[in-house]
Amino acid sequence: MELIDQLKSEYSEISYLQNAAALMVWDLRTYIPPKGAENRAEALGYVSTLAFKKAVSDEFGALLSQLNERATGSRNITGNLSMFSTVPLSNEKKS
Repeated sequence: MELIDQLKSEYSEISYLQNAAALMVWDLRTYIPPKGAENRAEALGYVSTLAFKKAVSDEFGALLSQLNERATGSRNITGNLSMFSTVPLSNEKKS
C-alpha cells in the first residue's frame, strides 16, 4: 500500500471514531434515557480516547514525516498533507 493510501486509511479511522463520539454527545444532549447516560458517557470517553491516541500516535506521526520527506519541494502535496497536522510541513513562514 502506498504511503498516501495508508494516511487516508488512518485518517479515515480517526474520523470515524470522532464522528461516533459526536453522535454520542448529541445523544447525551437530546434523547438518552436517564439510566443510559452513565454508560453512554463511559463509551464516549473510550471512543474519544481511541481517536486521540490514534491521532497522536508515533506511527501516525512517522507516516506524516515519511510523506513530508517525499513531498519536499512539492507545494501541492505539502499543502494537502497540512490538513492532517497543525505543525507546518515546510520551511515557509505562515502569515
